[in-house]
Amino acid sequence: MPRKDAGTPAGATRDAILDAAETMFSDRGFYATKLRDVAAVVGVTQPLIHHYFGSKDALFEAVLTRVVLEYDAAQAEQWSRAPNDVRFFTEGISVLSSFIGAHRSTARLMWWARLEGRLPKFPAGEAVGAKVRERFVAAQNAGIIRPELDIDVALLLVDGAIRGFWDRADDNPALRDHAPLLTSKLIDAMLPALLTETALAEARALLVKRNDR
Repeated sequence: MPRKDAGTPAGATRDAILDAAETMFSDRGFYATKLRDVAAVVGVTQPLIHHYFGSKDALFEAVLTRVVLEYDAAQAEQWSRAPNDVRFFTEGISVLSSFIGAHRSTARLMWWARLEGRLPKFPAGEAVGAKVRERFVAAQNAGIIRPELDIDVALLLVDGAIRGFWDRADDNPALRDHAPLLTSKLIDAMLPALLTETALAEARALLVKRNDR
């Protein structure tokens, strides 16, 4: 999602700080990351980081917020679909997988946050999470998701399967090299647990068409 100051020196400096902070948080965790080290990598002063972000906690939240807003933008087409459009469960999950695969440093950052007990609740994350849940509820009301399925279970199924795939792919080049095809097969395996029979047939036809492209 473009920032209003993108392309300006201030915007470039802010993005460079976020890039360096994301790398360090993902490599070291929150506690071992020092603002002076982030400043040294970027080539700025530590007070300048405080000027932009205020504190290390705020910098950490800004790193996560940037990623969440990028994901929100990546799913823009899916948000615009009607509740009874099964492409939300084929194309949408494919976008989720591609995004997670392209942001492995964020995944490592989140692992650290859980280990250190510092997984924050922040407005952008909660807003996008609520948007996803609302779409799942709307799909269930439209007869796409199985009526007996608990929505939170459905969300856990999708999130756990896709994140689990990429966690394994981090140490398995064969999985990474064939990620699009394997993700499609993974989605196909998940769909019966998620969708009604009519929606399942349509979704599988879409997956076949997508794989034949």
